[in-house]
Amino acid sequence: MTSPLLLSGLGNVLLDLVLPVTDEEFEALNLPVPRGQVLRVTPCEQSALLRRFPPERVTRNPGGSCANALRAFAWHGMPAKLLGLAGDDQAAEFLIQAFQAAKVDTTGIKRLPGHATDCCLALVTPDGERTMLPAFDAGGTASENSFQITDLKLVNSLHIEGYCLRFPAMLEAVLSLARTCRLQLSWDLGDVSLVQAHHTELERIFRAHPLACLFSNHSEAQAFTGSPTASEAAVALNAFAACAVVTAGADGAWIAAGDMDAIHVPAVPPAVLVDTIGAGDSFEGAFLAAYYSGATPAEAARQAAGFAAQVIALPGATMPKRG
Repeated sequence: MTSPLLLSGLGNVLLDLVLPVTDEEFEALNLPVPRGQVLRVTPCEQSALLRRFPPERVTRNPGGSCANALRAFAWHGMPAKLLGLAGDDQAAEFLIQAFQAAKVDTTGIKRLPGHATDCCLALVTPDGERTMLPAFDAGGTASENSFQITDLKLVNSLHIEGYCLRFPAMLEAVLSLARTCRLQLSWDLGDVSLVQAHHTELERIFRAHPLACLFSNHSEAQAFTGSPTASEAAVALNAFAACAVVTAGADGAWIAAGDMDAIHVPAVPPAVLVDTIGAGDSFEGAFLAAYYSGATPAEAARQAAGFAAQVIALPGATMPKRG
Protein backbone atom coordinates (compact mmCIF):
# COMPACT_ATOMS: atom_id res chain seq x y z
CA MET A 1 0.00 0.00 0.00
CA THR A 2 1.46 3.39 -0.95
CA SER A 3 1.85 6.19 1.56
CA PRO A 4 -1.05 8.66 1.54
CA LEU A 5 -0.36 12.22 0.49
CA LEU A 6 -2.45 13.35 3.42
CA LEU A 7 -4.66 11.70 6.05
CA SER A 8 -7.57 13.86 7.08
CA GLY A 9 -9.69 13.18 10.13
CA LEU A 10 -13.27 14.15 10.92
CA GLY A 11 -13.83 14.61 14.62
CA ASN A 12 -14.31 16.81 17.64
CA VAL A 13 -12.04 19.73 18.42
CA LEU A 14 -12.03 18.99 22.11
CA LEU A 15 -10.26 20.32 25.19
CA ASP A 16 -9.65 17.58 27.75
CA LEU A 17 -10.02 18.60 31.39
CA VAL A 18 -8.23 15.78 33.19
CA LEU A 19 -9.24 15.27 36.82
CA PRO A 20 -7.75 12.49 38.99
CA VAL A 21 -10.31 11.21 41.50
CA THR A 22 -10.32 8.57 44.21
CA ASP A 23 -12.60 5.55 43.98
CA GLU A 24 -14.72 7.08 46.73
CA GLU A 25 -15.00 10.42 44.94
CA PHE A 26 -16.02 8.71 41.73
CA GLU A 27 -18.72 6.65 43.45
CA ALA A 28 -20.04 9.76 45.21
CA LEU A 29 -20.77 11.38 41.85
CA ASN A 30 -23.45 8.73 41.16
CA LEU A 31 -22.96 8.89 37.41
CA PRO A 32 -25.50 6.91 35.33
CA VAL A 33 -22.73 5.05 33.47
CA PRO A 34 -20.03 2.62 34.64
CA ARG A 35 -16.50 3.90 34.89
CA GLY A 36 -14.61 3.76 31.64
CA GLN A 37 -17.55 4.79 29.46
CA VAL A 38 -18.72 8.06 27.91
CA LEU A 39 -21.59 10.21 29.17
CA ARG A 40 -22.59 13.33 27.25
CA VAL A 41 -23.45 16.22 29.59
CA THR A 42 -24.47 19.84 29.18
CA PRO A 43 -21.92 22.64 29.73
CA CYS A 44 -23.79 23.57 32.92
CA GLU A 45 -23.65 20.00 34.23
CA GLN A 46 -19.96 19.80 33.43
CA SER A 47 -19.28 23.09 35.24
CA ALA A 48 -21.24 21.89 38.29
CA LEU A 49 -19.13 18.73 38.47
CA LEU A 50 -15.91 20.72 38.20
CA ARG A 51 -16.95 23.01 41.05
CA ARG A 52 -16.95 20.00 43.38
CA PHE A 53 -13.16 19.73 43.10
CA PRO A 54 -10.22 22.10 43.65
CA PRO A 55 -9.32 23.73 40.31
CA GLU A 56 -5.64 22.99 40.78
CA ARG A 57 -6.38 19.27 40.37
CA VAL A 58 -7.52 19.81 36.78
CA THR A 59 -5.07 19.85 33.89
CA ARG A 60 -5.78 20.87 30.30
CA ASN A 61 -4.73 18.73 27.35
CA PRO A 62 -5.62 18.58 23.66
CA GLY A 63 -8.21 15.83 23.20
CA GLY A 64 -10.76 14.35 20.85
CA SER A 65 -10.53 10.77 19.59
CA CYS A 66 -9.77 11.63 15.98
CA ALA A 67 -7.45 14.51 16.89
CA ASN A 68 -5.45 12.21 19.16
CA ALA A 69 -5.12 9.67 16.36
CA LEU A 70 -3.96 12.36 13.95
CA ARG A 71 -1.35 13.64 16.40
CA ALA A 72 -0.02 10.09 16.71
CA PHE A 73 -0.06 9.72 12.92
CA ALA A 74 1.86 13.00 12.52
CA TRP A 75 4.29 12.00 15.30
CA HIS A 76 5.42 9.23 12.97
CA GLY A 77 6.25 11.75 10.25
CA MET A 78 3.04 11.35 8.27
CA PRO A 79 0.98 14.36 7.07
CA ALA A 80 -2.34 14.85 8.87
CA LYS A 81 -5.20 17.35 8.75
CA LEU A 82 -8.09 17.76 11.20
CA LEU A 83 -11.62 18.69 10.14
CA GLY A 84 -13.65 20.02 13.07
CA LEU A 85 -15.57 22.88 14.63
CA ALA A 86 -14.26 25.16 17.37
CA GLY A 87 -15.35 28.27 19.19
CA ASP A 88 -13.81 31.69 18.95
CA ASP A 89 -12.17 31.52 22.36
CA GLN A 90 -8.95 30.91 24.26
CA ALA A 91 -9.55 27.15 24.36
CA ALA A 92 -9.55 27.06 20.56
CA GLU A 93 -6.28 29.01 20.47
CA PHE A 94 -4.74 26.55 22.93
CA LEU A 95 -5.84 23.55 20.88
CA ILE A 96 -4.81 24.96 17.51
CA GLN A 97 -1.35 25.78 18.86
CA ALA A 98 -1.06 22.25 20.29
CA PHE A 99 -2.15 20.64 17.02
CA GLN A 100 0.24 22.79 15.01
CA ALA A 101 3.08 21.93 17.39
CA ALA A 102 2.24 18.28 16.71
CA LYS A 103 2.49 18.95 12.93
CA VAL A 104 -1.25 18.55 12.33
CA ASP A 105 -2.71 20.83 9.65
CA THR A 106 -5.41 22.98 11.30
CA THR A 107 -6.79 24.71 8.20
CA GLY A 108 -9.79 22.36 8.37
CA ILE A 109 -10.84 23.70 11.79
CA LYS A 110 -13.74 26.12 11.48
CA ARG A 111 -13.90 28.89 14.12
CA LEU A 112 -17.45 29.86 15.08
CA PRO A 113 -17.96 33.31 16.65
CA GLY A 114 -20.31 33.32 19.61
CA HIS A 115 -19.67 29.67 20.46
CA ALA A 116 -17.45 27.96 23.02
CA THR A 117 -15.01 25.21 22.13
CA ASP A 118 -16.17 21.77 23.24
CA CYS A 119 -14.70 20.39 26.47
CA CYS A 120 -14.48 16.88 27.89
CA LEU A 121 -14.13 16.25 31.61
CA ALA A 122 -12.00 13.11 31.98
CA LEU A 123 -12.30 11.49 35.41
CA VAL A 124 -9.25 9.30 36.04
CA THR A 125 -9.57 6.70 38.80
CA PRO A 126 -6.57 5.06 40.56
CA ASP A 127 -6.70 2.07 38.18
CA GLY A 128 -5.84 4.44 35.31
CA GLU A 129 -9.32 4.09 33.78
CA ARG A 130 -10.94 7.22 32.38
CA THR A 131 -14.60 8.14 32.32
CA MET A 132 -15.35 10.80 29.73
CA LEU A 133 -17.99 13.51 30.20
CA PRO A 134 -18.01 15.67 27.03
CA ALA A 135 -20.05 18.85 26.65
CA PHE A 136 -20.66 20.37 23.21
CA ASP A 137 -21.23 23.91 22.01
CA ALA A 138 -19.40 24.69 18.77
CA GLY A 139 -19.36 21.03 17.77
CA GLY A 140 -23.09 20.79 18.33
CA THR A 141 -23.73 23.14 15.40
CA ALA A 142 -22.45 20.57 12.88
CA SER A 143 -24.54 20.48 9.69
CA GLU A 144 -24.40 19.36 6.08
CA ASN A 145 -22.72 22.68 5.23
CA SER A 146 -19.93 22.48 7.82
CA PHE A 147 -17.33 21.20 5.34
CA GLN A 148 -16.78 21.56 1.61
CA ILE A 149 -14.93 19.58 -1.01
CA THR A 150 -12.09 22.13 -0.80
CA ASP A 151 -11.45 20.89 2.75
CA LEU A 152 -10.41 17.54 1.24
CA LYS A 153 -7.96 19.01 -1.27
CA LEU A 154 -4.86 16.79 -1.64
CA VAL A 155 -6.41 14.21 0.71
CA ASN A 156 -6.68 10.55 -0.22
CA SER A 157 -7.44 9.00 3.19
CA LEU A 158 -10.08 9.94 5.75
CA HIS A 159 -10.35 8.76 9.36
CA ILE A 160 -13.73 9.13 11.09
CA GLU A 161 -14.53 8.85 14.79
CA GLY A 162 -17.80 7.16 15.67
CA TYR A 163 -18.94 10.16 17.68
CA CYS A 164 -19.77 11.83 14.34
CA LEU A 165 -22.89 9.63 14.29
CA ARG A 166 -24.42 12.19 16.66
CA PHE A 167 -24.41 14.66 13.78
CA PRO A 168 -25.90 12.65 10.89
CA ALA A 169 -26.35 15.53 8.42
CA MET A 170 -22.68 16.50 8.67
CA LEU A 171 -21.54 12.88 8.53
CA GLU A 172 -23.58 12.04 5.43
CA ALA A 173 -22.32 15.17 3.67
CA VAL A 174 -18.67 14.36 4.40
CA LEU A 175 -19.14 10.71 3.38
CA SER A 176 -20.61 11.93 0.10
CA LEU A 177 -17.57 14.18 -0.42
CA ALA A 178 -15.28 11.26 0.41
CA ARG A 179 -16.99 9.11 -2.18
CA THR A 180 -16.67 11.88 -4.78
CA CYS A 181 -12.97 12.24 -3.96
CA ARG A 182 -12.50 8.44 -3.90
CA LEU A 183 -10.91 8.51 -0.47
CA GLN A 184 -9.98 5.37 1.42
CA LEU A 185 -11.72 5.36 4.79
CA SER A 186 -10.88 4.22 8.30
CA TRP A 187 -13.37 4.26 11.17
CA ASP A 188 -13.27 4.09 14.97
CA LEU A 189 -16.49 2.70 16.48
CA GLY A 190 -16.05 5.14 19.37
CA ASP A 191 -18.18 3.94 22.28
CA VAL A 192 -20.52 1.09 23.27
CA SER A 193 -23.52 3.39 23.62
CA LEU A 194 -22.97 4.71 20.09
CA VAL A 195 -22.78 1.18 18.68
CA GLN A 196 -25.96 0.16 20.47
CA ALA A 197 -27.88 3.27 19.42
CA HIS A 198 -26.71 3.31 15.80
CA HIS A 199 -26.17 -0.37 14.96
CA THR A 200 -28.38 -0.37 11.85
CA GLU A 201 -26.96 2.93 10.65
CA LEU A 202 -23.40 1.67 11.07
CA GLU A 203 -24.11 -1.42 8.99
CA ARG A 204 -25.67 0.74 6.27
CA ILE A 205 -22.67 3.10 6.22
CA PHE A 206 -20.11 0.31 6.16
CA ARG A 207 -21.85 -1.48 3.30
CA ALA A 208 -22.11 1.75 1.30
CA HIS A 209 -18.55 2.89 2.06
CA PRO A 210 -16.04 0.00 2.17
CA LEU A 211 -13.35 0.63 4.77
CA ALA A 212 -9.60 0.22 4.63
CA CYS A 213 -9.45 -0.14 8.44
CA LEU A 214 -12.06 -0.55 11.17
CA PHE A 215 -11.02 -0.03 14.79
CA SER A 216 -12.87 -1.09 17.91
CA ASN A 217 -12.25 -2.08 21.49
CA HIS A 218 -13.52 -5.44 22.70
CA SER A 219 -16.79 -4.22 24.24
CA GLU A 220 -17.69 -2.15 21.15
CA ALA A 221 -16.86 -5.05 18.83
CA GLN A 222 -18.94 -7.42 20.92
CA ALA A 223 -21.89 -5.00 20.87
CA PHE A 224 -21.68 -4.64 17.09
CA THR A 225 -21.04 -8.27 16.10
CA GLY A 226 -22.43 -10.29 18.99
CA SER A 227 -19.22 -12.33 18.96
CA PRO A 228 -18.14 -13.38 22.47
CA THR A 229 -14.37 -13.20 21.97
CA ALA A 230 -12.14 -10.47 20.61
CA SER A 231 -10.67 -12.78 17.98
CA GLU A 232 -14.11 -13.80 16.70
CA ALA A 233 -15.25 -10.17 16.75
CA ALA A 234 -12.23 -9.14 14.67
CA VAL A 235 -13.09 -11.76 12.05
CA ALA A 236 -16.73 -10.59 12.00
CA LEU A 237 -15.67 -6.94 11.63
CA ASN A 238 -13.35 -7.94 8.79
CA ALA A 239 -16.47 -8.38 6.66
CA PHE A 240 -16.78 -4.57 6.62
CA ALA A 241 -13.12 -3.61 6.15
CA ALA A 242 -9.94 -4.78 4.50
CA CYS A 243 -8.39 -4.81 7.97
CA ALA A 244 -10.21 -4.98 11.32
CA VAL A 245 -8.50 -4.26 14.64
CA VAL A 246 -9.99 -5.08 18.04
CA THR A 247 -8.06 -3.77 21.04
CA ALA A 248 -8.40 -5.18 24.55
CA GLY A 249 -6.15 -3.04 26.73
CA ALA A 250 -3.55 -5.06 28.60
CA ASP A 251 -4.69 -8.19 26.73
CA GLY A 252 -3.38 -6.77 23.46
CA ALA A 253 -5.12 -6.60 20.11
CA TRP A 254 -6.56 -8.94 17.48
CA ILE A 255 -6.17 -8.17 13.79
CA ALA A 256 -8.14 -9.78 10.99
CA ALA A 257 -7.37 -9.13 7.33
CA GLY A 258 -8.44 -11.05 4.25
CA ASP A 259 -9.33 -14.70 4.75
CA MET A 260 -6.86 -15.28 7.58
CA ASP A 261 -7.77 -16.07 11.18
CA ALA A 262 -7.37 -13.22 13.62
CA ILE A 263 -3.79 -12.59 14.72
CA HIS A 264 -3.09 -11.71 18.36
CA VAL A 265 -0.56 -8.99 19.09
CA PRO A 266 0.37 -8.69 22.79
CA ALA A 267 0.22 -5.35 24.57
CA VAL A 268 3.50 -3.70 25.54
CA PRO A 269 3.64 -3.01 29.31
CA PRO A 270 4.23 0.69 30.04
CA ALA A 271 7.13 1.83 32.20
CA VAL A 272 4.43 3.19 34.51
CA LEU A 273 0.66 3.44 34.06
CA VAL A 274 -0.48 7.03 34.53
CA ASP A 275 -3.84 6.84 32.76
CA THR A 276 -5.37 5.32 29.64
CA ILE A 277 -6.54 8.59 28.08
CA GLY A 278 -5.76 8.50 24.36
CA ALA A 279 -4.38 4.96 24.46
CA GLY A 280 -6.68 3.54 21.78
CA ASP A 281 -6.54 6.71 19.69
CA SER A 282 -2.74 6.75 19.74
CA PHE A 283 -2.70 3.06 18.82
CA GLU A 284 -4.89 3.85 15.80
CA GLY A 285 -2.73 6.74 14.61
CA ALA A 286 0.47 4.73 14.95
CA PHE A 287 -1.17 1.72 13.27
CA LEU A 288 -2.34 3.80 10.28
CA ALA A 289 1.09 5.43 9.94
CA ALA A 290 2.74 2.01 9.68
CA TYR A 291 0.00 0.33 7.65
CA TYR A 292 -0.25 3.12 5.08
CA SER A 293 3.56 3.02 4.80
CA GLY A 294 3.45 -0.61 3.71
CA ALA A 295 3.69 -2.59 6.97
CA THR A 296 1.65 -5.76 7.33
CA PRO A 297 -1.34 -5.48 9.70
CA ALA A 298 0.46 -7.53 12.34
CA GLU A 299 3.63 -5.45 12.15
CA ALA A 300 1.60 -2.22 12.21
CA ALA A 301 -0.15 -3.46 15.36
CA ARG A 302 3.17 -4.32 17.03
CA GLN A 303 4.49 -0.83 16.33
CA ALA A 304 1.23 0.70 17.54
CA ALA A 305 1.30 -1.31 20.77
CA GLY A 306 4.77 -0.01 21.56
CA PHE A 307 3.70 3.57 20.90
CA ALA A 308 0.51 3.28 23.00
CA ALA A 309 2.63 2.02 25.91
CA GLN A 310 4.56 5.29 25.82
CA VAL A 311 1.36 7.36 25.78
CA ILE A 312 -0.23 5.70 28.82
CA ALA A 313 2.97 6.37 30.77
CA LEU A 314 2.22 10.10 30.38
CA PRO A 315 -0.70 12.20 31.69
CA GLY A 316 -3.63 12.70 29.31
CA ALA A 317 -3.23 12.04 25.60
CA THR A 318 0.34 13.34 25.63
CA MET A 319 2.60 12.28 22.80
CA PRO A 320 6.05 11.06 23.91
CA LYS A 321 9.14 13.10 23.19
CA ARG A 322 11.10 11.93 20.20
CA GLY A 323 14.43 10.37 21.07
